[in-house]
Amino acid sequence: MTTRQSRSRSKLQASGFPSYLDIPPRFGTLRNFNNPTYGTRMGITARLLKQPFMPWQQYVADVIGEVDPKTGIRIYREAYLTCMRQVGKTTFVIVLKATTALDTPKPLTIQFAAQEGKSAVIKMIEHAELVKSTPLGRMLDPGAPSKNNNNPHVKWINGSVEKPLNSNEESGHGDTIALGAITEAMAHKDDRYIQAMQPAMKTNPNAQLFVESTQGNARSIYWNEQTAELRERFAANDGDLGRVAFFDWSFADDEDPFAESTWRRRIPSLGHTLRIEEVQHEASQATTPKKIRAFKRGTGNIADLGLGEGALFNEEYWQDTETDDIIVGLRALTFDVTNDRSWASLAWAGVNRAGDMQSELIKHERAPHWVVAEAGAIFDRNPKMRRRVYCVAGGQAPTLEDAFTRAGIELVVLSRADYAGAAGEYFDGCGNAEEFTADEDPAPRVFHTGRKGQGPLHIAIAGATWTKEKGPRIWDSIRSTTVISPLVACSIAPWAYQVELEAQPVDDLLQTFA
Repeated sequence: MTTRQSRSRSKLQASGFPSYLDIPPRFGTLRNFNNPTYGTRMGITARLLKQPFMPWQQYVADVIGEVDPKTGIRIYREAYLTCMRQVGKTTFVIVLKATTALDTPKPLTIQFAAQEGKSAVIKMIEHAELVKSTPLGRMLDPGAPSKNNNNPHVKWINGSVEKPLNSNEESGHGDTIALGAITEAMAHKDDRYIQAMQPAMKTNPNAQLFVESTQGNARSIYWNEQTAELRERFAANDGDLGRVAFFDWSFADDEDPFAESTWRRRIPSLGHTLRIEEVQHEASQATTPKKIRAFKRGTGNIADLGLGEGALFNEEYWQDTETDDIIVGLRALTFDVTNDRSWASLAWAGVNRAGDMQSELIKHERAPHWVVAEAGAIFDRNPKMRRRVYCVAGGQAPTLEDAFTRAGIELVVLSRADYAGAAGEYFDGCGNAEEFTADEDPAPRVFHTGRKGQGPLHIAIAGATWTKEKGPRIWDSIRSTTVISPLVACSIAPWAYQVELEAQPVDDLLQTFA
């Protein structure tokens, strides 16, 4: 089984993509032509639904439908698809469900999930009603779809049944499923739907999990992490993801999202169900930062990591405090670790060349195992920095104290009161939308770098919220909808800098101006 990242159109054949695929994915599992496939059957189903497959749909069907000719077992246990809006994802999902239900010698069970339980029921019924209006409708049970509140489902005449999946932990238990189909994964905060489906697939060697979505926004925690991980693994392993198939139609970061050459190279429905004139019109309407992000997300499948309407930080104020300046002289190093130890963030703050306070994220990676070594390397490169790091109390960060001590680094743990003061000053300095009266002095601005690597910080502020309980207000690691460790580390850094500044000998401070 060979897979790799797709190349340009001129190298399409050399890369192993079939000739009928006019617009290959940016990342795409290759078809192994030595394997038979159910993809042809899916194509027939699509025609019966009066929605013949576009080349990209047929290609995905051919790959995920591959079967080992010796065992008859599907090659791919899992398949993930991310592509633009309005390119035919819904049609593909309906065809996949219908083919799975009908192309079997015995009845099978399908589980379907969308944004949440209620939405899954609505969409499942909509899909069934669409099928009923086509020649394939005669294959549905006469009573389908069942809209019974206690047992909504879609049954086919051969006994196969589709059921919606709720988001509670018990949902899905008891059934052995042949297909788990998850749509609009951008709306999910975690992988609970997958965790509910996978145990029900274990006893069926031919069962398959299919997950699809357009890229979402900063609150799309699960899908942001899932697609980032798949892209990284794809690039690192030349596309070989084992029994996982991955398809990604999207604009690359270094491509001009408003160039026709980008559209023609990346949008798989262009020339089929989408005219170039429609894309041109949408592009012409992208006249503000928010509209530009919306265009890039809908047309280019690029995640919108800007602040949403419900964000705590004011987007205009946040953007106004972004700078390309660099920190000079004295700096304070800070870090944070998430409560489940799944992420860790390292940051620092100091004064930039313009004389303004500047805070920036240095690194944000999985788990905290790298933090002490990274901090030590920073101190080695900056011998004038005192070997001291700061974190907040009450979380996982202080548990690294022994490791820092062994590395010759002092760990300072901020009290909740100091943490609240630091977070408040940071918020007032770069995220507060409140207007000050004539009798008040505006809070000193805190600038943040606009250079690369700050994406996790933008995601963090988009979903951050304050704690509600009595006492000093801090960032709420439980109620926030995004991973906020970058925000915690960056927001306490200016406070830590002031502590370092006050403790710095006068002679050392004068060296800053030398």
